[in-house]
Amino acid sequence: MTLYPDRLWVGYSWTHQGKREEIRDTFYFDTVPNNYGGQRYYFSCPDCGRRCRFLYFHRVRFKCRQCARLNYTSQQVTHGPEEAAHRMIRFIQSKFGVEKSLAPIDAEYFIPERPKGMHQKTYERLRDELDDLQEQYSREWVAHVYKTCPFIAQAIQRQE
Repeated sequence: MTLYPDRLWVGYSWTHQGKREEIRDTFYFDTVPNNYGGQRYYFSCPDCGRRCRFLYFHRVRFKCRQCARLNYTSQQVTHGPEEAAHRMIRFIQSKFGVEKSLAPIDAEYFIPERPKGMHQKTYERLRDELDDLQEQYSREWVAHVYKTCPFIAQAIQRQE
């Protein structure tokens, strides 16, 4: 690896199915002046020439996100109202130190302990938010199930 003022030269090897391939790449920098002085450095994508902050190793070469056809995690999830509530529940639970999100059926019995160093007011506010979100999630989840599985709604109506 050699760094020049306008580019980065990198040599690396890649082994695939027992075949070793030596690769030498040059990544050019693009600079943009900052409003407050100085400049910001970007890579120029070797495939398309697009300015990017990061290059990703994809199929033996480094490429920008678009050329590597990568997407964000948020683009891989459904965006129903119950999912938004569930993401917020997981976020608040992480503030309480819960690493794995609880299932909705377990969530209403979950009363988190106040983490050391968290103010009592913050703890109470987050706990109230968590309770509200869990109720909202349960309502929206039930409505979603009724909407997508009408036979369940019919079975429940027959029992009543």
